[in-house]
Amino acid sequence: MKFPILLTAAALAGHAHAFYGQMAASAYEENEGGIFQVIYLTDYNTGSTYSGTLYGGFNDCTSYECTVE
Repeated sequence: MKFPILLTAAALAGHAHAFYGQMAASAYEENEGGIFQVIYLTDYNTGSTYSGTLYGGFNDCTSYECTVE
């Protein structure tokens, strides 16, 4: 295995272990801007909570990358 691949694998494993928590999503909602879902993250290690809006919802992310705002 090449060295850059090892670094990438180690970095991915580190990120995977860095988050211990829960992700939840609201039901699909719609307003004048279109369909969206609110995404909620709770980090059990720090007690922090985060939320963002995923325009188009998860189903809209199947053919291209989506942005959470």
